[in-house]
Amino acid sequence: MRWLPVPFPFLQSIPPERILKILAAGEVVTGVLLLAPLVPNAVAGAALTGFSGSLLAMYARTPSLRKPDSVWPAPAGIAISKDVWMLGRSRAAHPGGQTTGHLDIGDDRSPGLITAE
Repeated sequence: MRWLPVPFPFLQSIPPERILKILAAGEVVTGVLLLAPLVPNAVAGAALTGFSGSLLAMYARTPSLRKPDSVWPAPAGIAISKDVWMLGRSRAAHPGGQTTGHLDIGDDRSPGLITAE
């Protein structure tokens, strides 16, 4: 966790154990918001956008996660770089202007995925 203050200098004063707990709590809260039927899709999408945007900011601002002078991940950055799909998926949290109900996880063009209604 010593590399975390590189992309986010304001975290230098927080102990690494606390940062891990905050990150884990953010991930759990985001998952709950995405799955809860009473949470509007716009709220769940905003939470996913914030969480995934933070991960991508960390990836972009931490040189050791990327190959030199490249956006391609170094071995240490593969685990974070693969989560770029979450940012794209967060935009689908309000398809067709729908703002309430479950987030559609799949559609007719993607057989085999679960669709919550």
